[in-house]
Amino acid sequence: MNGISIIFEDDYIIVLNKPSGAPTHMLRADETGTVVNFLLDHCPEIRGVGTNDLMSGLAHRLDTDTSGVVLAVKDNESFKNIRQQFREHKVIKEYLALVHGRYDGPKVISNFIGNDPKKKKKVRVYPKEEKGARPAVTEINEIMYYGNYALLTLNIKTGVRHQIRAHLAYLGYPIVGDKIYQTAKMRESNPFGLNRHFLHASKIGFSHPATNKHVVFTSPLPEELNGILKKCSER
Repeated sequence: MNGISIIFEDDYIIVLNKPSGAPTHMLRADETGTVVNFLLDHCPEIRGVGTNDLMSGLAHRLDTDTSGVVLAVKDNESFKNIRQQFREHKVIKEYLALVHGRYDGPKVISNFIGNDPKKKKKVRVYPKEEKGARPAVTEINEIMYYGNYALLTLNIKTGVRHQIRAHLAYLGYPIVGDKIYQTAKMRESNPFGLNRHFLHASKIGFSHPATNKHVVFTSPLPEELNGILKKCSER
């Protein structure tokens, strides 16, 4: 289904590799092609685990155009365990992002994020606490330069909507291919012909809900994104 594949599975968890273009969860009960649809087809007993049927089993979400590793949980007891780890910021969530410009911003970005009052599809970054805005922390661990672009390895301590995309754009380094947060000029030029944004969830690490053993699962960079890095290197 839509290129979704299983990285790991046991009696408690399912770790999936999500391609770009596949929504993580349903917005309506009759929706198809989402990660949740895949989970329900593969493991019908996961229905209703977690917060509601539309999110069955999902421990977290990725934006539709973001590819990479997604964690799902098979029973409510394990779900509570995993969500507690998220709340305590014990889950490692690593991403790769290619941004416009030679990044020289801060290694830790900790601005607040809230809804954009003018555009429903966007969020807005606030330098200080505002009503309705949530604290968001993005850590940049590695930087590799490709001409006038930079490949960032990031870890997010919080899970706010569009967090990485908004934080980087706020600092003047929007993600390549991001239709919402790039400037109009960047969207028009689209030098790589990319029809998605260059953001990939490459790693997740957490304590297994049954064994308490720390486990780590990874997802390699998709070929289409590797191709972009090759083009950058050739420039």
